Amino acid sequence: MQASLEAFGRTLAEITSSVFHYWRPKMQPPFICWLSSEKQRGSDDRNRIKEISASIELYTDRKEVPALEELIETKVLFDIPFQKYQERIREENMVQTAYQFVTTEKI
Repeated sequence: MQASLEAFGRTLAEITSSVFHYWRPKMQPPFICWLSSEKQRGSDDRNRIKEISASIELYTDRKEVPALEELIETKVLFDIPFQKYQERIREENMVQTAYQFVTTEKI
């Protein structure tokens, strides 16, 4: 899955040059932060499954940017069901658009 996570990061980097796996302080918007955790299940080598819970967070300067949101939805999440949330962060003068999703793969 490490190769898949690296490909995921490269695809996000095509959307904006500021892409980070986990948070980096003092970033100037727009930037993307993505987080992931994984767990494995299954009882033998033939039935092992990896479940990845992840989120993509797009931070923009004071307003929504539909063009960046559309790129995330069509280039990265085009075949993955997701939930989308949007929140203004007044203290930072930013808008956060977050996508949460879970994907599984056979190991």
